[in-house]
Amino acid sequence: RVGKSGTKFDIEKAKWFNQQYIKVKSGETLAQYLKKDLEAAGIRYEEAKLPLICNSLKERVTYPTDFLSDGRFFFEAPASYDEKLVRKKWSEDAVMILKYYAEALKNERSITPEAAKELLSNILDEKGVKIGRVMPAVRIAMTGSGSGPDLMEIIAILGPEEVAKRISTAIKTLPAKQEQ
Repeated sequence: RVGKSGTKFDIEKAKWFNQQYIKVKSGETLAQYLKKDLEAAGIRYEEAKLPLICNSLKERVTYPTDFLSDGRFFFEAPASYDEKLVRKKWSEDAVMILKYYAEALKNERSITPEAAKELLSNILDEKGVKIGRVMPAVRIAMTGSGSGPDLMEIIAILGPEEVAKRISTAIKTLPAKQEQ
């Protein structure tokens, strides 16, 4: 019962095994990989945030080196924004809500994902805007793209001061389209 043909190495299955291995590791263990990559790239970081960053990204990465490439926005504010997404999702309503959100965040010293969501929800309710019209714009301001880990986790990890700064930069940089 021995096959005569050669065996086939399935790279996709090997990647899957690697993902499974990463998913069960603790954030503290995975932070060591990220720390090494950050030091090699000369990027400054807060050591206490590394396990939180790894935990937020570990469902999405395949290799330990992906923590830096997929999570660079945790360490550096976006230098550019996804133009297609900006044209589609960056609107006057979003800009208005983002201004209020940034202002409200300036009063916070630290924030949890739950508190970040509640603060945004309160502003949305007060202004009568649906969350779906604003969330993509918040993600654009935080990451420069339309994908990534849970947005409220990103906000909690970055902290209120950095989030407010990124929102202000995005508002100054990106033109708001007129509502239709």
